[in-house]
Amino acid sequence: MTQPRNNPYLQNVSKNYLLQNFKADEAISLNRISDTLENIRDCGRNTVIGWTHDSNNVDICYAPVEIAIKGYEKFSRVFQGNRLFSTKTFSMIVVGLDIPRVRIKVSGTIGIARYNINVNTINNLIKRYCITYTENRAVILFDIVKFSLKLPTEQLCQLKTLEYYIDKASSIMADNDMPVDLHRSTTGDGYYIWNDNVGYEHSIRTYIALALMLALNSVNENKIPLRSAFAIGSHFTYHHVDTVPRGIEYIVGDVTIKLSRIVNSCAEDQLLMSYQLDDKVNIINFMRDCQEQIDGMSRLHIYTKSVIDIRTYLTGYKTSNGFEVQQYCITDKHGLSHVVCNIKLNVYFYGNQSIRIGKMTQELHGLTGLTPVSWLG
Repeated sequence: MTQPRNNPYLQNVSKNYLLQNFKADEAISLNRISDTLENIRDCGRNTVIGWTHDSNNVDICYAPVEIAIKGYEKFSRVFQGNRLFSTKTFSMIVVGLDIPRVRIKVSGTIGIARYNINVNTINNLIKRYCITYTENRAVILFDIVKFSLKLPTEQLCQLKTLEYYIDKASSIMADNDMPVDLHRSTTGDGYYIWNDNVGYEHSIRTYIALALMLALNSVNENKIPLRSAFAIGSHFTYHHVDTVPRGIEYIVGDVTIKLSRIVNSCAEDQLLMSYQLDDKVNIINFMRDCQEQIDGMSRLHIYTKSVIDIRTYLTGYKTSNGFEVQQYCITDKHGLSHVVCNIKLNVYFYGNQSIRIGKMTQELHGLTGLTPVSWLG
C-alpha cells in the first residue's frame, strides 16, 4: 500500500496558523494584564507585591506603598527576590498582610512550550509596577563640578555626553566579551549608574566600565569636570511613575546615601572608592581582580586611539615594608563616618602617549573632608 506523502506546504500553513493564533492570544493577554496593573497602581498609590499563575490565570497581589513597607518588616519577600512567587508564598503574603489580590484570565496557556505565553515576559511586565530590594550591587556616582553655574545649553551637552560615555563603555565591554547591563538615574547634575546584574563578577565589570567612562572623558576635547565615587551596597529600585510606568528606574538606599556623602568630599578629577565594599569583598583583592580582567581585554579603543594598557591603583606610600594603601575617613554632615580609598588610573596609548586619571596621594594633603586614618598592607 502506498504511504501518503507529507505536504510541506500544508505543514507551513499549519505552523503559520498556530503562530498567528499564539501571537494574537499573547497580545490580548499582555494587554489585559497591563490594563489590570494600571488600575491596581492607582496613579502610584499602590505597588504590586508579586504574582503567581496556573496554566490559564495570573494572580497578582498588591498594597498601598505604606502598607507594603510595613509588610516588608514581616516578610522580606515583599521586596526581595523574584516577583514570581510560588503558590504557597503568594498565599502566605496575601493572608499574612491581609492585602488584596486579583485574578486575570489569559487567552492561551502560560508555560514553556513553543506556543505558550512565556513566564519571563509576564514577569518583566509586572516587575515594572513593583519595588525591589537588592542587598549588594556596585553603583557609580558621577557629579559634574559647578554644574549649576553653567548655561542650560552647556548643562544639556554635559549630561548627554555622560550618557554617551555610559553607552560607549557598555559597547567596549561587549566587544571584549564582558557584557554589562548598565542602568542610570539622573541626580540633576550627574548620574547614578549600576549594572542590572549582581554578584562579584558583575561588580568587577561595573568598575571596569567606570574606568572606561573616565578614560573617554579624559581624552575628550570638551572634558567634563567630574567628581566620581564607587561603592557596593543595598538599595531599593522602582520605576518612573507617569501615565504608565516607563523603562526609567530610580534607586534609593544605603549605597546611594553613601555615594552622595563620599562624592561631596571629592575634588575635581578625583575618584574615591568605599573601603567597605561588602561583607565578603576585600578591596585589595577586588582591585587586583579588576586589573586581571582589564589585562585580558584585547579590543580597547578610546575614540580613534588604540589602548595598550590601563592600570588602576589604590594610592598610598612606599614604606620599608613595601607599598601601603592609605585609607581616609569622611565625616558627613550627620556625623556619620565613611572610610574610603583614593583611586588613580593610567591609560597608555600607542605612540608613547598616556593620560593620568585621578589624584596622587601627595595631591590630597589639605583637601577638605579627607582625614587619613590608617594603612592597608
